[in-house]
Amino acid sequence: MNKFSANTLISIFIIIVVNAIVLPRMVMQGCFMDGMLYNAVAHNLSKGLGTFWNPTFNTFVHPNFHEQPPLTFGLQAIFFYLFGDSIYVERGYDYLFCFIHVVLIGLIWREIFVHSTIKKLWWLPILFWISIPIVSWDFVNNMEEITMGIFVQLAILFIVKSINNKKPLLLYPTLAGLNIALAWLCKGFPGLFPLAAFFVAFLFFKSYTLKKFVLHYFMMMLMVILFFTALYCYPIAHDNLSIYLTQRVLNSIKNVVETDNRFYMIGRLLSELLIPIGLVTIIFIIKKTKHQIVSFEKKWTLFFISLGCCGVLPLMVTLEQRGFYMVTALPCFAIGLAIIIASTINDWIPIFEDKIIAWLKPINVISSIALLAVVFFCIGKYKRDEPSLSDIFAFGKIVPAQSKIGIGADLLEDWGTGCYLQRYFLIEVDGNTQQWNKYPFVMLNKSSEINYLPHMNGYTKVNIPTKLFNLYQHK
Repeated sequence: MNKFSANTLISIFIIIVVNAIVLPRMVMQGCFMDGMLYNAVAHNLSKGLGTFWNPTFNTFVHPNFHEQPPLTFGLQAIFFYLFGDSIYVERGYDYLFCFIHVVLIGLIWREIFVHSTIKKLWWLPILFWISIPIVSWDFVNNMEEITMGIFVQLAILFIVKSINNKKPLLLYPTLAGLNIALAWLCKGFPGLFPLAAFFVAFLFFKSYTLKKFVLHYFMMMLMVILFFTALYCYPIAHDNLSIYLTQRVLNSIKNVVETDNRFYMIGRLLSELLIPIGLVTIIFIIKKTKHQIVSFEKKWTLFFISLGCCGVLPLMVTLEQRGFYMVTALPCFAIGLAIIIASTINDWIPIFEDKIIAWLKPINVISSIALLAVVFFCIGKYKRDEPSLSDIFAFGKIVPAQSKIGIGADLLEDWGTGCYLQRYFLIEVDGNTQQWNKYPFVMLNKSSEINYLPHMNGYTKVNIPTKLFNLYQHK
């Protein structure tokens, strides 16, 4: 008698796959600029620099950081406050939230198939989800969608529970509304797309009556309205979010351009979904060659694909379109596509049960050991920005923490440099050359330092080996 079923061993293997895709990169140095900026703001907050409703980046740039709502920074600041300043604190936050996503996707799947053995295939949508390249990139670069996505998935879970429940219970839609509001408080409007879920369910499920739709939608919207009314009536929150709406949201719609193609996001979505779509296509081809029909829960597939589109298509309202903006909606596509082949996979597993068990037992053991070895090897290595980071770490041993230093204008425009200095050493940078004589140190790019020599009276170069930058100290 086998101790583990085929489904159990497959589940373990998928968890190993998730770890293999995200964990080695999480223990490496380097981070995308936006993610490091968020790290710096949250780390500042943990040190008492700024407040929840008025976080700060530094004295010179974003002294009041209103680029995003503050909940993500507040949650991450708690981690820094409890566990310290190490890079592995922020990476631990990202890793924990990654697996909360895994759990929530699994719970949503089990709720969909609550009365079917297909619920055991909770690993299938997780496989589809982690196979989407931008998903793992998001988690290893500390993007805000990591936190916002938790509240979005919780809202979807409560919405699915509401749809499945024969009685028009009001607790689940109320909880859904609360989580949607919290998602908005993490990163604004991209977190609101689950508001469309009950309407989408009404379109596709005959059993979902008009009465249930009206009651559920009313309770969900009531909670959202009460939440935002409370924020509006709280002066500090009102001021913070007003600045966010006027300076960030409206400005991005009018002035920020990341692409010249309004439909960029659709093409990007299709490219990100190539692996899940490819796997579904392969199953269809196999079934067709055997003259068999692929049967699946079409209504649930339509529900999740449509809900995912509600999370992606509104992003085209602005030309500020970037691939990671859609990450919060991608679990919907993963679940919707996985539903298409779930019945087929569920039928195949018993046929190949013995072979699956025979193969996966050693594979799981070997891959776990290999993963641990890879993670150990990757600790302290660089996944990006090695030349600049190595210089910054060297300067951090010389420049006192919580200092202000001068910095070349070209480096000031390279946000990553300032973000690394602020996050790791609380060193603030000032690009105003007229103010440099106030600071004991100035940091310049080797390739452009000749342009700043007229401003370097009284400074001498610190004689340490560097790759990209030079550090000058006042005599």
